[in-house]
Amino acid sequence: MIHTLGAFLVALACAWLGVRRAQALTARVRALEALGAALEQMERELTFRLTPLPQLMGELSKDTQSPARELFARCRQELEGQECRRFSDIWAQLVTELPALTRDDCQALLPLGQVLGRYDGAGQASAIAGVRRALEALGCAAREDSCRLGRVYRAVGAAGGGFLAILLL
Repeated sequence: MIHTLGAFLVALACAWLGVRRAQALTARVRALEALGAALEQMERELTFRLTPLPQLMGELSKDTQSPARELFARCRQELEGQECRRFSDIWAQLVTELPALTRDDCQALLPLGQVLGRYDGAGQASAIAGVRRALEALGCAAREDSCRLGRVYRAVGAAGGGFLAILLL
């Protein structure tokens, strides 16, 4: 009885690991989509209203979805809390701390820190448009990976768990 229960728990744990890995791929897709939508809104704000950076970060933190919401909320807190740090340093730190993104995703977002708040509205908008295009390309690749590899991770987790359960019995 205890062997059967242990084998069942091992199979369940392996299946759970496969599902969690597939969920991580889905979370990356959602994060890239949320950031793309937020950048589109940011581009409109800078093009038509030239909203100051702290106010823009506050508005984006209210109007966007997670994890973009957290990114912009923390940017606003940092901008209001510490006058001596440059925005590019704040942006770089916060972007690299986003949990669902890969190194390539972060590298695509980092150039915004050098541009936001430093140039005119048109220059900022064109930089945002370039980053948005890069995020869209990464998002397409992430969706394909999520569809393809998500099924693989779930299947390997379940099959590996079943195999280990059989070995234990």
